[in-house]
Amino acid sequence: MSSYIIAYILTVLDILILFYVWSLLAYVGMGWLIQFRIIHPYQPGVYQIFKMLASMHEPILRPIRNVLNSILPNMGGIDFSPLVALLVANLLVGELAQRVLVLLAATFF
Repeated sequence: MSSYIIAYILTVLDILILFYVWSLLAYVGMGWLIQFRIIHPYQPGVYQIFKMLASMHEPILRPIRNVLNSILPNMGGIDFSPLVALLVANLLVGELAQRVLVLLAATFF
């Protein structure tokens, strides 16, 4: 019975990480749309959505950005921190999926 609970917890974590990945892609895409002046950042709806996404992702992206700025040379304003965050999230999702499969296989076989 405890393996079901652990599998459930790992599945919930997998869903949360996938939500984070999709919202990070929305945050990056919205940042590009604002930079290319396709959407105006001071419209109330755009501002609130962007502010919400920034409050979700900047606490994670800021330390990654600081480490990358100390390692990489100046890349001309290209921010690689979302790419690193996506790679780490992808590794976590892969690891969680593998553990869920192992737990479920151990339960049934």
